[in-house]
Amino acid sequence: MRRRVTALVSFFFLLLAAFPALSVITTNLNSTTPLQLAQMLAGPGVTVSNVTFTGANIAGGSFTGGLPDGLGIATGVILSSGDIANAAGPNTNDGITAGNSTPGDADLNAIVGAGHTTFDAAVLEFDFIPTSSPVTFRYVFASDEYNEFVGQFNDVFAFLIDGQNVALIPATSTPVAINTVNLGSNPSFYRNNDPSDLGIPTPFGTQFDGFTTVLTATRALTPNVSHRIKLVIADTDDAILDSAVFLESSSFQAQPTPTATPTGPTATPTRTSTVTPTFGPGLGATDIPTLSLPMLVLLGVALAAIGFLLIRRL
Repeated sequence: MRRRVTALVSFFFLLLAAFPALSVITTNLNSTTPLQLAQMLAGPGVTVSNVTFTGANIAGGSFTGGLPDGLGIATGVILSSGDIANAAGPNTNDGITAGNSTPGDADLNAIVGAGHTTFDAAVLEFDFIPTSSPVTFRYVFASDEYNEFVGQFNDVFAFLIDGQNVALIPATSTPVAINTVNLGSNPSFYRNNDPSDLGIPTPFGTQFDGFTTVLTATRALTPNVSHRIKLVIADTDDAILDSAVFLESSSFQAQPTPTATPTGPTATPTRTSTVTPTFGPGLGATDIPTLSLPMLVLLGVALAAIGFLLIRRL
């Protein structure tokens, strides 16, 4: 009996190994619509309308499975200067590329500066009305330009709200790009996944050679009036080596106006903690990977079988 139980447990763990945690899966604009992408981004206090997309259909869409791949975002919208399908790992290609033969973007040309130009832009735009201020959203920028071409090919993106870029390095006015977030510049916001540096397998499941930590964009706006947002990414100076930006589902939201706390003799004292729980380097409470559906099913089957055998033994 003991041998049968031991054999069953061993078989269960072999099955788990055969079903790895769910990794990034993408759905492009051949199977979804720009309106669905904008609605996926919209969270509490934000309504969207007048949605447009410019670029190749394979350059925009949705994704799932970002947490097991280490991106820090579970699901949402992905825009790429190549093919969004190339986000899926494992990272065995140090130069993943898809050229779409589409134009660049004038706003991004202004960011990269004179003497440079952009290619293969993917642009999602829509109007939105926030119920309060400010508006915020969470995102991750990733690229296969890392680490070899830092300082040479500055693939870039922007989130322009009423014409102002809010995709900035925290506490600065510097746009997030290949040349501004990397191993040497603002490294606390960067995760290295380059097989040329680290070998195969790389630390993170995504195909991209490097990516930022989860960053938050913020903009103070007039509530209850219409505003325009432009989410755009492109290659710089050539059309090779993909870059992408992942935007968290439902994270584009208007923050509620704080409610005044009553004061005076009738006020009820409250206690707040200033301690923030930590979950390891670069991780937050929402970054903890979960078991995929196949693993949960196998776990249930194995536990039921073990229980049945133990009951028979009794």
